[in-house]
Amino acid sequence: MFFMSMAVGTAVHRKIRRNVRPWFLAEDGKSPGKYKGVYDFFSFVLTHCTLMYFIISFVMLSWEASVRVFQSQYFIGHILAVVLYIVLSLGIIRPPKRSTSEKKTQ
Repeated sequence: MFFMSMAVGTAVHRKIRRNVRPWFLAEDGKSPGKYKGVYDFFSFVLTHCTLMYFIISFVMLSWEASVRVFQSQYFIGHILAVVLYIVLSLGIIRPPKRSTSEKKTQ
């Protein structure tokens, strides 16, 4: 169950990195921007919270026990992961557009 759940978590984290991270980079799109440290901190916390939530099923070593634990938490981590994946897939949050002169130099 852990590996199946983490597949969704990994997909969400990739989409966050592609869509949200560019907002925290400088105009060139490569060097860190003014608030890149804030992004790094929150992505670190989000990664660890995701791991701590999903690792329960790995520690329990039982499908039934894992389902009971997730039921007691109303599957909130799973629901949030799926909702975030859908929101980021729909393009509601998109990276900022760079000017055409920057695209030509890249």
